[in-house]
Amino acid sequence: MLWLYTIKLKSEALDVFKRFKVLIEKECEKSIKILRTDGGGEYTSKDFENFCISQGIVHEKYAEAEKVTTQVLGEAVTTTAYILNKCPTKKLKTVPEEAWCGRKPSVKHFKIFGSLCYKHVPDAKRTKLEDKSEIMILIGYHPTGAYKLYNPMTNKVNISRDVIVNEAEQWKWETNPVYRDEVQYNHVHLESSDDSDGEDGYEEEDTVQAENADVPEDVEASVRPQRTRHAPARLNDCEVTHDSAVNDEGELIHFALLADSEPVNFRDALKNKKKKIDVKWVFKVKLNPDGTISKHKARLVARGFLQKHGIDYNEVFAPVARLETVRLVVALACKNRWLLYHLDVKSAFLNGPLEEEVFVSQPPGFEIKWKENMVYKLYKTLYGLKQAPRAWNKRIDEFLIQIGFKKCVVEFGVYVQSFKTGEIIIICLYVDDLLLTGSRVAGIEDVKDKLKSEFEMSDLGELSFFLGMEFSKVKDGIVMHQQKYIGELLEKFEMNGCKPVFSAQVTILVR
Repeated sequence: MLWLYTIKLKSEALDVFKRFKVLIEKECEKSIKILRTDGGGEYTSKDFENFCISQGIVHEKYAEAEKVTTQVLGEAVTTTAYILNKCPTKKLKTVPEEAWCGRKPSVKHFKIFGSLCYKHVPDAKRTKLEDKSEIMILIGYHPTGAYKLYNPMTNKVNISRDVIVNEAEQWKWETNPVYRDEVQYNHVHLESSDDSDGEDGYEEEDTVQAENADVPEDVEASVRPQRTRHAPARLNDCEVTHDSAVNDEGELIHFALLADSEPVNFRDALKNKKKKIDVKWVFKVKLNPDGTISKHKARLVARGFLQKHGIDYNEVFAPVARLETVRLVVALACKNRWLLYHLDVKSAFLNGPLEEEVFVSQPPGFEIKWKENMVYKLYKTLYGLKQAPRAWNKRIDEFLIQIGFKKCVVEFGVYVQSFKTGEIIIICLYVDDLLLTGSRVAGIEDVKDKLKSEFEMSDLGELSFFLGMEFSKVKDGIVMHQQKYIGELLEKFEMNGCKPVFSAQVTILVR
């Protein structure tokens, strides 16, 4: 509900507020707890502050309220006049515009003032990874039939036809980010869609700049559009940052806004040169050794290719056991008749501590309503991040050393634990797969229990499938083969029905 009081002097504000307080508290039978103002002088006087304290009213000063209202006030007044000219009056038998122009105006394009809008971003003004639309506020109508839109995040007024208006929603000033710079210059963008009839004379890349958002429409039309200039062809291979990049919403959100207090939105949270990393869902069907379906997996993955070295990550190298080492460990276990065990760490990369400061967008399908522009700060690594393998390797390396293992000096993917009795336990590590063997059976079970208590792991039992290779026990040892992989290759190249041969090698080449 809106109550309007007019005052001649700022000193009258306190008396008016006292009358309003008595009226509203008697009518609603509730007391005023919080008063939000724009921090003007009429609300910050000593008498006003003392009155709020005596009545137990918390006075919150919100300077953006007055600032935003002032910036769009001219457009609001213009829109009011535009609508009144198309509404009937008591003195005229028709609407003012019809009486003046002789034709009946259309009101089909009328929308609720202040409604939330989604403005289409042309392909030429965005990359493949950027959003196809921008969220703005409807503040008026352009003579060409387009809508005037205000973007609180960039403090710009846009004119566009390609707009979807949601009259059921409005901008959430308490949660959504707004433009906080003190510069009082706005940019008015005039755009035309592909189906334009060309009467307005503006092209898709043409822009007009003005020092005030309240520019009269006749003045806007008289300003000559300035065509966007493109870099020379010889600079195509160079990474060039334009001076106007920080004024574009898609780039502005990647820059830092330093704050001493807790950030209320991701624009405040991102520090200098930081940017959010997009995430996506990756779906995979995990198969058993025989090719049957084991389970369906959905994994949230960060788009690590957006990261920049020295900003979002530093070191990325993570050692793994080589294939030759795996075969050597299997051969050693086979010779000494040791049992081989296979363990798999579930979501291994989610266990690695993150040393760098990384922000990611909200997962698709799980965005918080009215807070879609917020981001998450990662405390642990996520699949897709360039430093994720190294962080996980560092985490499990520290734990294995803590429980008594020593890293092999020539093969960093192998860990050995020795006992005074001469018994040993060997762990062969390949990312999140662990091959465990040794002469001390009781010690192996103890190590497995310690690993399970620290990480969420799957005990796959005795070794049967590891790194795409199948292991089968025979009378004299262990056979390594890739029957499943060979079958997939034959199926891929449609050679399932081909006759097998003993060797693909031409016999005449061997003497």
